[in-house]
Amino acid sequence: MSPSRPRARQSRWGSTAPYRPGVAEVGMLVEDAWQRRGVSRLLLRRLAERCRRRGVAALTAQTLCGRRALLGAVREEVGGPGECGPLSDTVRMTAKLVARSPLDAQL
Repeated sequence: MSPSRPRARQSRWGSTAPYRPGVAEVGMLVEDAWQRRGVSRLLLRRLAERCRRRGVAALTAQTLCGRRALLGAVREEVGGPGECGPLSDTVRMTAKLVARSPLDAQL
């Protein structure tokens, strides 16, 4: 697959799984050719909205400490206060889901 014309259906994946009561762990994978294009942010936004509708109170994720753009996206898209703790060279971030306005959900 050419990086100049990646195929969207093969470029991204996102899911949530129960982590503990009221908390879902989020996982995402975006193909290299699609990174830094807002795909992770869009996936995260959609996953967070689905979790809100299902009554999930918070999302948690684990990533490398250097993934500052992803950590920022979690803070912005999930919308609630969070906690971040180091796990060797990775970090686990848990953030409370807050209600979004219908206008935000359309973005």
